[in-house]
Amino acid sequence: MPHSRLTKVATAACLFAVSIFPAVCDDEFSVPEIKVPAKLKLLRKKFEKEASRLLRPLEIKYLAALRNLQDEYQKAGNLDAVLNIKGEADGLEEALKAAAASNTAAPTTKAATSRGRTINLAELVDIEEDGDPAKKWRMNGKLIECTEKHFVPKLYLPYIPPEEYDFRIQWAQPGLRHGIGHLMPNGDGGSFHCCAGENGGTLSDMHLEDGQEQYFKRHAEITLEPDKKYESIVKVRKDSIKYYVNGKLLFEYTGDKKDLTVSKWRRSKKPDQLAIFCDDPTLFSVVEVTEISGKGKILRN
Repeated sequence: MPHSRLTKVATAACLFAVSIFPAVCDDEFSVPEIKVPAKLKLLRKKFEKEASRLLRPLEIKYLAALRNLQDEYQKAGNLDAVLNIKGEADGLEEALKAAAASNTAAPTTKAATSRGRTINLAELVDIEEDGDPAKKWRMNGKLIECTEKHFVPKLYLPYIPPEEYDFRIQWAQPGLRHGIGHLMPNGDGGSFHCCAGENGGTLSDMHLEDGQEQYFKRHAEITLEPDKKYESIVKVRKDSIKYYVNGKLLFEYTGDKKDLTVSKWRRSKKPDQLAIFCDDPTLFSVVEVTEISGKGKILRN
């Protein structure tokens, strides 16, 4: 793979790539040549095409494939191949843990500004307490991962927001089918949602209660791709709600929040709290809230 393909990737990413594909970076980063098993060469070639993207879901899949190949050589009694592959897999696993730690800081309270506190909600999550159902969620390092599809798995965040706030998430999915989104209180004992990725990654939606649960708005001007990181933000204010995906305003609502609702599959069991949901395996790298006016209530220390 030519070095030019990594010119937009940070030096740290280049160093990380050395542990996976020694030929990717310049000679100053190279490692001594070793005898590489034939099947490992094929495995590297399979993943090398997308290596420059360095998306965490792809890295996790490659790590799993390495471990499977390690087991195969272990059963065959090929100790040299086992040690070769294990070293590569161990290095990748440590790099993933380090990336998770650097991307997720502990909950913090910023100095007094007009935006108030930014709180890392992922750090407060207890999967057994907050997962619905818990068996479909897990912590991947310090990241949140939904591991199974169907019936809209939800994760309730131990936080009740103030009147005005920004609710931000980042996510990536290996496959696209149904939406990924935010659940928020509507101020009347219910909740509403904003989501992206419906219909195989082409639609976003929000619900307005009109007696028949019709969509408030439905947008087709969005195209999501598998194994790519996206960011969505819901900006809740006294007089409006705005929903952004990757910086693009998809819709704005200026009516009464109490008129907003969710579809039956996305109904919240804890409607006063913030929550996230999906319907397919998803890795959430950021789940945070920024308080705009007033302070929310953190439900877990």
